[in-house]
Amino acid sequence: MSSLRVLVPMTDGEIETLFARFGHVVRFDDLVFTAETVDDFWFARYEAWDDPGLVTRREPGLLMVTGARPRPSSAPRDVVVVGFGTVRVVLGADRQESDLFADLPEIPVARTMLATAPQKELMRGI
Repeated sequence: MSSLRVLVPMTDGEIETLFARFGHVVRFDDLVFTAETVDDFWFARYEAWDDPGLVTRREPGLLMVTGARPRPSSAPRDVVVVGFGTVRVVLGADRQESDLFADLPEIPVARTMLATAPQKELMRGI
C-alpha cells in the first residue's frame, strides 16, 4: 500500500462509501493514492491518454471522467479523482505490473506523462 494512504483522514470503509456516493461501488484495493493533483489528471487526459473520455463532473478536488483510455491497450473505464489535501485517491488508474513508474508519487506530472506515454515515445529519448 502506498505510504500516502496515511495522509487520508478516513477509514478504508469510509473511502469506499464516498466513492459509492459518486456512483461507483469499489473495493479498497481498486484505489490508488497519489500526490498528482486533480489538474495533473485533467491535463494528462489531453496530453498523454489515448482517449480523454467525457468529463461528467469537475470541481475543486474532484474529477469524474467516463469512457477514458489512459493507454492504447486499456479498455475504456471511468476515472474518478478525489482530493484530500496533499493526496488524491483515484479509481480507474492504469496500474500494471509492468508500469515502471508506479511508485513515483514524488514526481507527479512525470509519473502521469511517462506511465501513460506509448513505449516508442519513451525510447526516442534514450
